[in-house]
Amino acid sequence: MKTIGTTLLALLFFQTGLWAQNNSGNNKPARWITHTDTEYQFSFQYPDNWEFKLPGTNTRFFVTSYPENTSDGFRENVNCIARKLTQKTFQVKDAEEEILKSLREKLSDFALLSVSYPRWNNTQVMLLEYTCSMELDQEKIDVRMMQQLAFVKGTLYTFTFTAEQKNYDAYLPAVKKMLTSFVVK
Repeated sequence: MKTIGTTLLALLFFQTGLWAQNNSGNNKPARWITHTDTEYQFSFQYPDNWEFKLPGTNTRFFVTSYPENTSDGFRENVNCIARKLTQKTFQVKDAEEEILKSLREKLSDFALLSVSYPRWNNTQVMLLEYTCSMELDQEKIDVRMMQQLAFVKGTLYTFTFTAEQKNYDAYLPAVKKMLTSFVVK
């Protein structure tokens, strides 16, 4: 039987990550900036050579890299979606089967790379890594994604990193630092 939380969790996956935009390049060394979200009571750090945006109600932040060159039409990105749930207890592990089924059905060329359950902010989280493809300006782009889901203090947080497969490893250290810096108060 599906619970409201499990269904909501599956829906969060479809509101994340395959974002592409254009902008001018920026290769300066990074300073780290702290952003605090007072509504959902968290803070995180991001490098100042990434662009920070507040895109919507449930999307708490959206941070994008700058293009690698003038012909780069895809911007690697990190976003966080937060949803308050009415359930007092919720285990993200219980939603794994439904989430993976939804990803397989909705994403082109979906291939699961890993699923793990590390601890973060004193709670167990689901950490997924997978590849898929998307179309941008009538061109197929192969992307690699990392998503971390956590239920902390009544809120479900979905943290998503999306990168072109060829650039994933280059951006991963900065993304891991962003994720590590994310603290729920």
